[in-house]
Amino acid sequence: MKNITISMEEELARWVRVKAAERDMSVSRYIREMLHRQMQQAEEYRRAMKKNIVRRPRDLSGGRAYPGRAQRGKLTVPSSATGMRKAPNSTSPSRR
Repeated sequence: MKNITISMEEELARWVRVKAAERDMSVSRYIREMLHRQMQQAEEYRRAMKKNIVRRPRDLSGGRAYPGRAQRGKLTVPSSATGMRKAPNSTSPSRR
């Protein structure tokens, strides 16, 4: 393993000492494991992005043409799709 020296604010040093102690670890081990997790996550993200970038786009239209600009304003969304349901036996609020 390679030894390195880092500088940090006192508040950050205090925080990392507490976190390491909570896990019964040295500060060095705590930081090493935290950085290792960060490196793994970055590598997983890079692989996922690479996998999805090379994938060909899918046609979501089901073979139909997508609506043009004029038609888009006329589209309606079913009430079930908005997540808003009318309560049974409810009445709309009266206007004053």
